[in-house]
Amino acid sequence: MNLVSLIGISGLILLVSSFPAQATPPVHWSQSAVNASISRGGHTEIIVSLNAVKALGNVDLRIVPEIDLYVDVSPSMLSNVKAGDTIPIRISIQADTAAPLGLFDGTIQVREKVTRRGKGKVLARPLPVHVLIREEEGVASVDADGNGVWDYIDQYINDKYPGADNDRLRSASRQYARAIQGGLLNADNKAISLQYAEASDRATECMFFLRPQDADEVLSDLEAIILNTQTRSKAFLMFSEQSAGQIFPSVPFSQRSASCVDE
Repeated sequence: MNLVSLIGISGLILLVSSFPAQATPPVHWSQSAVNASISRGGHTEIIVSLNAVKALGNVDLRIVPEIDLYVDVSPSMLSNVKAGDTIPIRISIQADTAAPLGLFDGTIQVREKVTRRGKGKVLARPLPVHVLIREEEGVASVDADGNGVWDYIDQYINDKYPGADNDRLRSASRQYARAIQGGLLNADNKAISLQYAEASDRATECMFFLRPQDADEVLSDLEAIILNTQTRSKAFLMFSEQSAGQIFPSVPFSQRSASCVDE
């Protein structure tokens, strides 16, 4: 190899090495974007995870003005975030009955903790959020995969309880959702309402068998997701009134596993 070739090769090596390696993002989100479709007067919740690749210290989660009327996050302030931390973030999305219809796009930013000088700089790629607000729908909703659970409820269950370890918990949550959905759809029929009320009792027993320490909280959170419009909330009141005064014999705790309807 001649001198010119050596110089050319060494120059190429020098040129390549002078470009810095692409910086590792300090944060990974568990999903690339949040897409929500809600009706006027409705609400929904989506759980995402913020995975810290690097230490972040104290940071704020900021919603940009384009969507801050409809979106809220909890927690909104994170303290002493260390590399390797995985933090669940609850994104609440709602629209009042007079909200404008249409698609609203924005982001959730990860920012340095706000100081007296003003807002801190953005530390990571923002999480895109797309909110579609539509006319209020009736009681029933879409069940695209035909599993008997409305899609917005299914999404919540899958996001809230991911992984193979939560298979039975997701199944029990869907069992409860199907019972409540049936009650909502048949709230004006006492006989059918009582059937679904008993089904909801069996689903409740199943949940207490699987999660005795926090079944109340799991079911309460799920119920809030199901009753995400005024129409569904009113139907639930009617459904509850149909079973007022009724007593459904409970199953002994030792037998409550039989109350679970595995999928």
